[in-house]
Amino acid sequence: MNRKSFLLLLSISFALGGISCNHILWFRSASQVLVSHCRKLNTQNMYSINIAKENIAAQIIQRKFLSLPKYCEELVGANRRKDIMKLDSIASKDSGLTLDVLGEQLRIYADEYDAINAISSKDDNNITSLMLALNATALLFLGLFLNEDAKSINE
Repeated sequence: MNRKSFLLLLSISFALGGISCNHILWFRSASQVLVSHCRKLNTQNMYSINIAKENIAAQIIQRKFLSLPKYCEELVGANRRKDIMKLDSIASKDSGLTLDVLGEQLRIYADEYDAINAISSKDDNNITSLMLALNATALLFLGLFLNEDAKSINE
């Protein structure tokens, strides 16, 4: 394989690497939308709990109306789920603490969603940096290829 073909092959390889990074970022953005949706639902539930604590008539709110969808609960790690289940057992023993326990559970969910966002943001920044480096390298090798091609045309 001559030098010109090798430079073109390297340029194409690095460009495909950059495109792959871009696809990874698109895929990850879908999961970030899901986490954002769950955070908003959780925030609305927190507002409802605060209203229920202040208004005796609003304390009729049932736990089933404030529960998060299954896909939001699945985002939470195993250790946090154990903490939430412990709080469930406390609430079942003392009904007077139901709203306080539910508020604490929602806080645990909020902390977990924030942690997921922080990790995801850091990873996305690293993938974006890699994508930029791959694209710059692809352009560098493409420039070298074009230089070699121009030399061969002039000869």
